[in-house]
Amino acid sequence: MTVFLLLCFHMFWQVNFYLARTIYDSYYTVVVPVLVAGVLYFRRLKDGTEYKLLLAYCLWFWISRALNGSPALDQDFRVVLELSLMLPFFALGFALTEKERVCFLNWLSGVVGGFYFILGLIALSAFLQRKMYVNPITGGYLGIVREADYARINILDIHANVTGYWFLMSLFLMIYQFFQCEKKLWRIPIVISAIVDLLVIAITYSRSVRLSMAVAFALLAAMLIWQLMQNRARLLRIIVALSLALAALIVAYEGSALSADVMGTLSYRITNTHPTADSINQAVYPDETAWSERSFDARAMLVATEKPIVFEAANMSGGLVHTDPRPKTGDLESLSSNRLQIWRSAFQAISVKPSILLKGQLCNDVMTVANTFTNHEETGGTPGHFHNSMIQVLMTTGLPGLILTTVFLVLLLYQGARFLLRGRAPLAARTLVLPVVASLPHFLLESGLFTSIDIRTLFYFLMCGMMMAFKRSESPERHIHEESR
Repeated sequence: MTVFLLLCFHMFWQVNFYLARTIYDSYYTVVVPVLVAGVLYFRRLKDGTEYKLLLAYCLWFWISRALNGSPALDQDFRVVLELSLMLPFFALGFALTEKERVCFLNWLSGVVGGFYFILGLIALSAFLQRKMYVNPITGGYLGIVREADYARINILDIHANVTGYWFLMSLFLMIYQFFQCEKKLWRIPIVISAIVDLLVIAITYSRSVRLSMAVAFALLAAMLIWQLMQNRARLLRIIVALSLALAALIVAYEGSALSADVMGTLSYRITNTHPTADSINQAVYPDETAWSERSFDARAMLVATEKPIVFEAANMSGGLVHTDPRPKTGDLESLSSNRLQIWRSAFQAISVKPSILLKGQLCNDVMTVANTFTNHEETGGTPGHFHNSMIQVLMTTGLPGLILTTVFLVLLLYQGARFLLRGRAPLAARTLVLPVVASLPHFLLESGLFTSIDIRTLFYFLMCGMMMAFKRSESPERHIHEESR
């Protein structure tokens, strides 16, 4: 129950961040240590190598803070505190019986799916009508946000690469519930909710989330065809499964881009606007950097919402575009949105300060050296993180932390592949491999995993533990143990 409430707390945070901050300062910092201590006591390292690797990483994270001159955690206390949540969220799956896990996931799917379904409908309405909705509690926006020379959906004033993953979480759970639900009629609202998730993901224009979504559908296609062809020759199964997985990957990714284009065109027709270059230049756009940094009074920046807000952006030739104008082909630097430059800066920083390889840096200092090697005009300002979780781990905890987390992920990928294609568990349980494996492209293009805690990372570790627990419950010895409980 505590894990479930903590997940909900992070999920609803932005709806009323004033209340959330009060809860955080009053109760959160007490509940988390007690929960982690309880897990460490009751689990007693019984959950295998993966759990031990997470525990070792948490300990090393604290040790590396001490090695960097902060043994009292005066700078990184919050990070260390929250990272320890990896342990109870991962261990939850092992603490429950198979029936309890199914029950937990059913409740989780209902709450997550319901919340993001409602939020998704509001987001789609804002996008189609080109209106800016205002959260009456916080004064924040849900509507259109400007980024460089185009605009995309803004959801609760959080960067679209993050909010896109929120709806990907819901999509993962809807896929699980589609195969899990016993009453077939329930599949109708599940499919409707999944469609809303897909459309919102499309209009966030987040390529990292689109890629993770496409990988998920590729894995799902491979799993289904592998099971359907179980009586066929192994080589034929492999060829067909790989072919369909590749086709599903391409169709899902390009289909999401096409959906965004269709939604943009539909919005243009619904509002029946004929914008000019002058109207675009005069339009009021919230700036995404300002939203993400929260360096402003939201209520002081409210704009009139009586008229639809024009959000088409002018392209380089002076024409109008209402789709994502970023290049789909060209040099890797442009395709990566200058991520390659940011990644290179990490290794340039290491060449200047080799001690990073041993002990990393404090979280507040991790970008200090690297940012001297980036062109801030090209990267859209001073980069706040490395847009790659593993590079962020390397720069924060050095090679020891990188080795621990890499081994953890490699083991998960290996166990996930075996469970997906060779497992004897129900099909619904095996779909839990999708969030575990398919989320990695997103985290390799964005920071967060192993270095900070939010709804995305909590969800990820929860799904990792659930997947591993279902896989281990396949063994006869595990069934006997669960029945005895």
